[in-house]
This record gives sequence, C-alpha cells and structure tokens, in this order.
Amino acid sequence: MTQPLQPKSPKKPQRSRLARGAATVLALAAAGGLSVFAATAAADLLEERLGNEARAALSEAGYDWASVEVQGLQVRLQGTAPNEVQRFRAMLVAEGAVDAGRVIDQFEVAQSTVAKAPDFEVELLRNDEGISIIGLVPAGSSAPI
Repeated sequence: MTQPLQPKSPKKPQRSRLARGAATVLALAAAGGLSVFAATAAADLLEERLGNEARAALSEAGYDWASVEVQGLQVRLQGTAPNEVQRFRAMLVAEGAVDAGRVIDQFEVAQSTVAKAPDFEVELLRNDEGISIIGLVPAGSSAPI
C-alpha cells in the first residue's frame, strides 16, 4: 500500500529563533513596565486618598495645628498640640477616619505654664461651741494643730 501523495503546501518563511526570542523579551518588558506604572499610580492614589481623609477629619474637628504626611500606608500626624488632651483627641479623630493601625503619632505638646503654688493660709473661726481652724497648710509641715 502506498499512500497517495499529498500536495505540498507552500513553505511559510520561518522566523528565526532570535526574532521570536526578541519578541518575547520585548512583550515581557512591556508588560513589566506597564505593571510598574499601574502599581505606582495605584499607590499614589491610595496615599492621596488616605491623606485627604485624615486632613478633612482633622480640619472638620478644628485641629488646624495638626498636619498629615502619608508614606505608603502609614499616616504620620505632626504638629504641636496645645495640650495633651487635644493631642489625644486629634489622634482619635484621625483614627476614626483612617485605620487606627496606620496612624503614627508624631505630635509634640506645647509646654504648659508652670502652675502657681497655692497660697497657704489658715483661718480661725469662733462660734458658740468653740474655735475651728480651717485652711490650707503644706503637707510636710510638722507643726501640731
């Protein structure tokens, strides 16, 4: 049995291995470059959104002394708080707007004025039942009363 001869198809010009390899490398490089561009754009968009949310929340609450810096997923809060209570409240506002694990407190607290020592005084009050002594004396005084 002999097989019938099949007509020969015209030969396609074959690409060289070098041309196919170069095309593959070029396609991979283009895909890699595009993915790097997309990842950078997505990261920038996320950073901008996080910063805007934190800034808006702090501004709305009246904490104009606070500034926000975003680096990656970390939101850094900076500025000088008038007191410790305001610092803590600003932190809570920012943590309400952004995930609390992302907020980093870099606030400083303004130095408060030195509290004036109380005036120590004693008053003697006399009534029908006797004499009463009232007032404020230093804790370390050893005078018997």
